[in-house]
Amino acid sequence: MKQEVTRLFNDFPNLLDLLVDLRENREMSYVQISQYFNGLGYKGSRSLFERLIKKHIGYIKRSLRGKNNSFYGKTHGVATRKKISAKRIQSGVSKGKNNPMYGKTGKNSPAWKGGKSSTQAVFYASGEWVEKRMEVMTRDNFTCQKCGFTPLKTKNSLNVHHIHPLSVYWEKRLDDCNLITLCISCHKKTFGIENDFVDLFEGIVRTSYANTRAK
Repeated sequence: MKQEVTRLFNDFPNLLDLLVDLRENREMSYVQISQYFNGLGYKGSRSLFERLIKKHIGYIKRSLRGKNNSFYGKTHGVATRKKISAKRIQSGVSKGKNNPMYGKTGKNSPAWKGGKSSTQAVFYASGEWVEKRMEVMTRDNFTCQKCGFTPLKTKNSLNVHHIHPLSVYWEKRLDDCNLITLCISCHKKTFGIENDFVDLFEGIVRTSYANTRAK
């Protein structure tokens, strides 16, 4: 499973942002998100994507993670596992071809959004975005343009944010003036209220270009 997670991060540089977009903006369930990526050829269970999303959004308090969790290092007993299994059978949850959702991908999936999600996913995995993302982070000196944070390790520590949402302004997806480097923390604060930051971020980018020309 670690190899599959590594593959996802390699193919989708902004994987965490995409997951949050699918979960919060598109209101997809964890099962639907799993089916979405399965449809793209990736293997990932509902629980995998749930863990990634909750870790990114911060739903799970740090005080309850790892050894601080009361269930850390413990496993369900035989009796409990049988109860869980019986409950799944009773509720009609099935695996493989017996699952009513088996094989339902693409337009047959309840998560289908007219191909919009797939288009964005393909874009984020494309070479042109990987190249543009690096250009923007280099331009911004690998520094969050909102809080000034400069990570020692840049991989998965910085995001390139579309000032005008990609879902609405597709034609600006590679526009340098529409892209700005943010740390993960500052990027999360824009989710759902992107328009509130447009003037601020556009001003920062204009200033950056002005300073570059002055040099």
